[in-house]
Amino acid sequence: MTSRLPTPGGDANTWGDILNDFLQQSHNGDGTLIPAAVNTAATAATPADGSVTTAKVADGAITNAKLDTATQTTLAQVASAYVKPASGIPETDLASGVQTSLASADGAAQKSANLSDLADKSAARQNLGVAPAGLPSYAPTTAANPWDASKSVYNVDGASMHTVRAKLAKLAQNTAGIHILHMSDSTGIGFPGSLPIVESKSIPFRMAKALSQLTGNPYITTGLTFAGASANIPADAWTLTGTWSVGSGTILSTVANSTATLTTAQQCTNIEIYYSDASPSFSYTVDGGSSVAVTTTSTSTTKKISLSGLTYGIHTVVITCPTVFTLLTGFRWWTSGLNQIHIHNLSFGGAKANNTGLDASVDWSNKTSTNPVGLGLTATQMISVSGLSFDIAGVCIGSNDMASGNKNAAMIVTGIQNMIGYAPGAAPYLVHEITIGGTDATLAATNGANFFTLADQYDCPMFDWENYVNGLSSYVADGQAGADGLHPIFGHQNLIGTWIAHTLAQRPFYGENNFPGVVGLPDGRYRLIESAGAYPHRPPVPAGGVDYVGADQPTDWMVGDTWDQLSS
Repeated sequence: MTSRLPTPGGDANTWGDILNDFLQQSHNGDGTLIPAAVNTAATAATPADGSVTTAKVADGAITNAKLDTATQTTLAQVASAYVKPASGIPETDLASGVQTSLASADGAAQKSANLSDLADKSAARQNLGVAPAGLPSYAPTTAANPWDASKSVYNVDGASMHTVRAKLAKLAQNTAGIHILHMSDSTGIGFPGSLPIVESKSIPFRMAKALSQLTGNPYITTGLTFAGASANIPADAWTLTGTWSVGSGTILSTVANSTATLTTAQQCTNIEIYYSDASPSFSYTVDGGSSVAVTTTSTSTTKKISLSGLTYGIHTVVITCPTVFTLLTGFRWWTSGLNQIHIHNLSFGGAKANNTGLDASVDWSNKTSTNPVGLGLTATQMISVSGLSFDIAGVCIGSNDMASGNKNAAMIVTGIQNMIGYAPGAAPYLVHEITIGGTDATLAATNGANFFTLADQYDCPMFDWENYVNGLSSYVADGQAGADGLHPIFGHQNLIGTWIAHTLAQRPFYGENNFPGVVGLPDGRYRLIESAGAYPHRPPVPAGGVDYVGADQPTDWMVGDTWDQLSS
């Protein structure tokens, strides 16, 4: 019998059997469908267009294989496409032709329309052949660093200047002293064109005095200094009796029982006196005390007498030479326990920076063992024996000395390089002196150019004294030359020393080429220049508007003294 549903109102007592028979056609006893009871084809009705929405499709249900061929091709192309790295496209990912073009561009010289746009202006000037504006006529076109026309200083912000300023900052904070080596000719020994020589008024000492004012450090020492200032003139710390040969930075006894008395210009606790061990034995006393014998060995080396632990004050050391040819080469003094400005003034009259061997006894660069009294050997031995190192080293040589003795520009450059080499590790500065009498004009111009080149080589400042005073004629006409018409008066030596100090300390400096008795300055203060007949008169300036600089004070002015205002 065919299965059917029960008939309502009929099938009495049999409707349950009929219903169960109907249900069992497609259901198991537990109510689940019999698999064979479902016809897939019958239930797979075609959905209407647009009736299937995203929400009705199961996540991840559609595979790539279910997509049409065109869509599968497009997706494959996208998957293989280049993806730019987050850091940018590397050169190696570019076409070889593009890589070659970029390499060529890297090596090409690119000119900037504006020099100030370039980070390294010095290198840019050299590459472009553009020298700083306003340079003196003798400056080379290859000069690459800035020129400060207001100061007449070239390369004022070179690498060495940063070292100098760091050293001066420690000095100002009283956390360290500073050692300055100054190498110069007669301008460095305090020669104003006539005797006497007064080293305390020389350019390097005026520079040290100005640095003392600027940093607030009152302690200045006479550092390593030659015994002889110039031919026949000892350094002013010495008083000689008997007969001595003076020159080449040394003093040499030529008569038995000659004496040399060293008197310190400042109070101190330590003294060193340098001598040649080739000298005969001699003796010395300190402040009139007992005689001390010094036994020498007749070797051409430098030795020193070291006196320490002295009472703080002015001291005298008397050296007695029982026989002839006692050779003294230098001295220094200082005070223990203080952060001081040590000015090592290795300057002497007639210094010549050359390497020919001519005038060897007054030749900075001579270092031969056959010339034991030559300055080159004396300087290097004294520095070695002292054990000193220097923070700053300056060279100030005039072309008037350089031009004598059959020298040429290349020799002068070598000599200056040798001089800077005496202070390895020190921050250098250069001073191109004024071209004064007897100088070959061609050499003077070449020498001026070489100072610019050397300033570039050492990346250091170069003070152009020649340009600063507008040449020799202006220098003489302005009364800055002494009695010989060549060497600067003490007032001008003070000006140059303070000019160097202010620039090194990065402080404003107001200098003039003309010196009336009272010079008003832009900040309302005054520079006082003592003149003949003014002693002991104080020039008529406002009270409190003056700074006095120098070993002397207004109560003991003398003709020629200079009082230079130091502006803050």
